[in-house]
Amino acid sequence: MKTITIVGFGDSITMDCHVEDEEKRWLSLLERMLSEEYPNINFNTINSGVGGNSDREKMTRYEYDVLAHAPDVLLIQFGGNNSGYNAPKRSVPVQETEEYLQQIKNTISDKSQIVVITFPHVLWQKHKFYIDEPEKFIEFYKQYGGHEARLNQYRETLKSFATKNNYPIVDLYKAMKESNDVESLQVGDGVHLNAAGDQLLAELVFKALDSFFVASHNNRIERDFG
Repeated sequence: MKTITIVGFGDSITMDCHVEDEEKRWLSLLERMLSEEYPNINFNTINSGVGGNSDREKMTRYEYDVLAHAPDVLLIQFGGNNSGYNAPKRSVPVQETEEYLQQIKNTISDKSQIVVITFPHVLWQKHKFYIDEPEKFIEFYKQYGGHEARLNQYRETLKSFATKNNYPIVDLYKAMKESNDVESLQVGDGVHLNAAGDQLLAELVFKALDSFFVASHNNRIERDFG
């Protein structure tokens, strides 16, 4: 049986420990959806998410958390924890994120399919930093045009990278906004996904990955990742 290795590379949105039931976490849901759709393929899904990581911190473990697995599919979830709000030395400029994305493109195997995932919609009024220090929070993000505007800089960087390289884009941010009920997709902290949010993300990624399989006479057949 053919094996396809999928690596999710990101921060707490990828790590997904805010949903207690591991079977309801988005990467587990994704693996199950793919296995049901393509029973002749063994899907090996690896979670390389670490909560709180900035893009710089993610890249310090890129070699052993991504390259060492030789993924057939790499799901990149970047754009969070970069502002340095409570730790200025951890601040990651947008240009630095661009350089990391290019580094991934240049070093990943030619057989690997990259899928880009945008950072989710954030209800900043529910963010811990805002609740703890609302005036300081607002003042800090004024330099970027607001908290959401700051995150959008990274979202647009990711989308531009994907478009330039013809990589699929999973626009989680857009899908959450279009749901018209962002709170119903979060655990209550304004950032992290709950089980419903995980279901949404799993479905979006499944749709993107499904494009890597071709149809012949309306019957799906296995795409050659080699």
